[in-house]
Amino acid sequence: MWMFLALLMFGLVVLLLVVGLGLGIGWLVHWMVPGIDIGIGSVIGILAVLATGRFLAWATSQMGDVADDEELPDFLDDLGEVPILHVVTPAPWRRVRRRKRLRK
Repeated sequence: MWMFLALLMFGLVVLLLVVGLGLGIGWLVHWMVPGIDIGIGSVIGILAVLATGRFLAWATSQMGDVADDEELPDFLDDLGEVPILHVVTPAPWRRVRRRKRLRK
C-alpha cells in the first residue's frame, strides 16, 4: 500500500511539474506573441516539455553501460568497418531554349 502511495505521489509531482512548466512556457509564448491565446500557448508548452522529456529519455537510454574509460575502445571496436561514401557532383543541367513562334 505504501509503495502505491509513493508511486502515486511521484506521478503527481511529475504531472504538476510538466503542467507548471507548460503553463509557464504558454504564458511566455502569449507574452511574446499576443495573438496566441494563453490556452493554446499552454498546450504548446506542455507538448514541448513532453517532447523534450521523451527525447532526453531516449538519448540517455542510447548511451549504454560504459562504466569507465577503459571500456570505451572495446565499444568502438564493435562498430566494425565503416563503409566509404563517395560523393559525385552531378553534371550541370542543360538549359532548354524556347523556340520563337512564328506569327501568321
